Amino acid sequence: MNAAARMGLQYVLLFGASGVSLPFASLWFRAQGLSGAQIGMLLAAPMLGRIVTGPLLAVWADGFRTRRAPIALLGLMMAAGYGGAGLLDDFAARAVLWFIGATAAAALIPLSDVLTLRLAARDGFAFALPRGCGSVAFVIVNVGMGAVLLGAPVDVIVVWITLLGLAIAAAGAFVLPAEPVGEGAPLRKRDRFRGLGHLLRDPVFMTAIFAVGAVQAAHAFQYGFSALLWKAQGNSEAVTGQLWAFGVVVEVALMWLFEPWRRRAGIGPWLLLVIGAAAAVVRWTAMAFAPPLWLLWPLQALHALT
Repeated sequence: MNAAARMGLQYVLLFGASGVSLPFASLWFRAQGLSGAQIGMLLAAPMLGRIVTGPLLAVWADGFRTRRAPIALLGLMMAAGYGGAGLLDDFAARAVLWFIGATAAAALIPLSDVLTLRLAARDGFAFALPRGCGSVAFVIVNVGMGAVLLGAPVDVIVVWITLLGLAIAAAGAFVLPAEPVGEGAPLRKRDRFRGLGHLLRDPVFMTAIFAVGAVQAAHAFQYGFSALLWKAQGNSEAVTGQLWAFGVVVEVALMWLFEPWRRRAGIGPWLLLVIGAAAAVVRWTAMAFAPPLWLLWPLQALHALT
């Protein structure tokens, strides 16, 4: 199996998990008797914590000899966090464990991206190829889990993402290429933090981060409550899965077809950020008016831009 195929498998596992947790976690929380405020707290805490945990985990990951080692450990952490949250009824304990699982799951994607970009530069394959495999997996599990939930208990949600965490750990240990973090011995912790400091002082980098962060923050309610909202409007779990899947299908098409054209046309990253932000304004303004099902489809298509 070549490097592109190995990374394609990694993205299938990653997005096979997020394709269930993002649309359907709120349904599982509600089935446990949690209020809207409690659900929002559980979902928001890992995102807020990522301001700190993201850089810290990145620095931690750079301390290993290979890039796959921290991926394997984070897969275990993801499984332990989500699995433990599914076993306990105490809200505080569940919140801590969900925070651990969600934090690990979020860190796995950029660490996998770094490994894929390194391998793509070395072996000459396009990053969009393995990454697109993940998006296809996201679509399949969106639709599949939506159909399963019509007849199965909601606990299947937590069981699924826990098992995928274990699969990611196994892939990190045995399947992913053993690409070194850098030449020679690992950098000292002080040197790794110094590199982070250089990024934080880069005005171009920080402007891009804040711009992307603002657009992504606009998705928070959609990620947390779309399944509950659409169900309250009379749409089934299956329709929720299909709506999510449709947005990602358009995203895959954009990723595979638009990128070559963008390069030829010379469209740069700043213009893309503006386009994405404008699409977000249109999408969430329209969503705020509880649009009918027929209008949800084109609004979900804007996911490719936002």
